[in-house]
Order: sequence, then C-alpha cells, then structure tokens
Amino acid sequence: MILIADSGSTKTEWSLCNEITLLQQFQTTGLNPFFSDEHYIADVIQKNIVSSLDINSITSVHFYGAGCLFEEQKNIVKKACTSLFKKAAHTVESDLLGAARALCGQEAGIACILGTGSNSCFYDGKNIVKNISSLGYILGDEGSGAHIGKMFIRAYLRKDLPEEIQAAFFDKCKLSDEEIMHKVYHELNPNRFLSSCTRFMVNYLQNDFISNLIKKSFSESFTNHICKYPQHEKHLVHFTGSVAFIFKDLLSQIAAQHKVRIGNITRSPMEGLIKFHTQLKKA
Repeated sequence: MILIADSGSTKTEWSLCNEITLLQQFQTTGLNPFFSDEHYIADVIQKNIVSSLDINSITSVHFYGAGCLFEEQKNIVKKACTSLFKKAAHTVESDLLGAARALCGQEAGIACILGTGSNSCFYDGKNIVKNISSLGYILGDEGSGAHIGKMFIRAYLRKDLPEEIQAAFFDKCKLSDEEIMHKVYHELNPNRFLSSCTRFMVNYLQNDFISNLIKKSFSESFTNHICKYPQHEKHLVHFTGSVAFIFKDLLSQIAAQHKVRIGNITRSPMEGLIKFHTQLKKA
C-alpha cells in the first residue's frame, strides 16, 4: 500500500492507494515543519490517520509539503512518519516537486502553485532545475490567495472598494478596521486570513474592480516569476491550487496577454500524484 500526502499552508490531503487505484482519502491541518515539530506532526497523524489504517500494510509513504525544501525540515517530517509507519519506506519532498510531478508527470514544463501561497519552478521531467523564489506573503507570493487578499483588504481599509462590496464585506466579516489590523499584524497565520477573502470575492467576479484586482495579482505573478524562466514561451505552464482553479478564466486571460500556453489547471495535485506513483510502481 502507498500513502501519499500533499501538505500546504492550510490543509494536508492524504490518499491511500494500492498499485492500481485509490482506496481511502483523509484530510488534516497543514503540517509545515518550519512551524511544527516532529511530535506535533506525529500527534496529528496518529489522531487523524493511523487509527483508520492497517499501518503494517503500508510499504511506502510519500510526503510532499510546504516547508520541506531543506534537509533539516525534511528530517522533522521523516522522523514523525517513521515513528508511526515503521515498516514503510519514506520520502519527504517539497510541495513544489509534488506539484511538478502531478502536473507534468515525466515531461518538461513550468509548474506553479497558486493557493494560500504561491510558488513555481521549471521541471525537466525528473527534477526541479530552476526555482524563482516566491519570497513569501510579505515580500511576494504574487498570484496567491494571500496576495490577492492583501490587495483586497488594503482597498477595503482605505474605502476604495465599490460601495456595495464595501458594505457586503463588513456584513460578512463583522470586523472593525482595528480588528482586521490585529488579525494581520498580531495573530497567527495572517496569510490564511488574507487568503480567506478570496472566498468572498468569488461572488463578485462580474464586478470590474474585483476582476481587475485579481488579474493584476496574476499579471504580477507572470511578470515576476513565470516569464523569467528561460524559454517559458516554448513550454506548457501548469497550475495547481484552489486560487488557480477557482479563478481559472481570469488566469487564462492573463496568460494569453503574456503569450503563455497553459497546460493543466487543477484544484489539487493529489490526483496527479496518485497517477505518478502508481505508474512509477508499475514501471
């Protein structure tokens, strides 16, 4: 049995499959080793996953996660998984490599994540050969939910939104300006709060102010990231993540403006990862 995890900033998706098909799926909170130690990660997996599985039947665990770029952080996750799945082989890789494998398979291309955060890379069919850093939600993350949400909240606090949307957002969030500022500057995970604004914006895509705001964020992502990859115009550019999927029509418009050819746009990398690892097993 193969257990695959795709962990982002907000949630972790888990899939149990054999060499042929998907058997079970689970979801836990995001497990980022930059913010969580091995004991916390093991505890979350124990309480939410292990009790539903025959752990002795699992032969391999493939964990792809935000924060799993460097060996120190990879080892935190690996130790947590090893302590629970003692008979399995373990691999821990970045969520970006997971996205590239899911989107491109064994073909070369540019893979992009547009969810709560953003990231991108050029993938040669086996490895990531170039990555332009997203710089995180404070300095970058263009095209992400956090970046779009930051632009939206700034417009809201400065009273720049159309009057109808200004009033509707207040009715929805029930937060004063001071409470919003506190969430952004003093509470944990402000990127999640900012990204949550995109759920509200979905209802106003026909409004030019909202659609233009989203397109501006996407355009900055193309300018600062995608179009900086050598020969970007010769390769398909693929996207995964809730923001890319929900706003795919606007994303496609901006891609056309930048003369970029879009390949896959998926909500989650999981389906592609299952295909990648089951095909790899057969080979």
